[in-house]
Amino acid sequence: MNGKRMLAFAVAVAAAVVCGATVVRAGDEYVQVAELTAGGDAKEVAVNKEISKCMIHVVDGSVTINTLVVREGGRKTPIPVTARIEKGSKHEIDLGGRKNVTGFRISDGGRGTYRVLVKK
Repeated sequence: MNGKRMLAFAVAVAAAVVCGATVVRAGDEYVQVAELTAGGDAKEVAVNKEISKCMIHVVDGSVTINTLVVREGGRKTPIPVTARIEKGSKHEIDLGGRKNVTGFRISDGGRGTYRVLVKK
């Protein structure tokens, strides 16, 4: 880096530290993969991404997430969740490291609408 670029970088880093900002790298953000209505049969959600976390964000009503089955091709890993989530609340599910997830099967209950988001 030349001197001006280095100075600009140092000022940006200092400003971020002073303001308490978080540096966001590509892939750090959650991406929505589905919006679902709770109740009835389990839901199938296509993902087809390498991810490490899933987040459930309830946008209306109240939703209970019982189990999240993580599909990696033919491999299925059930993750018991058992969480009741109210409107406006979020529940993060750690998948135990990065996985090439082809989809989820979500067992839910309640009367509400929720978004399924994933993160690398």
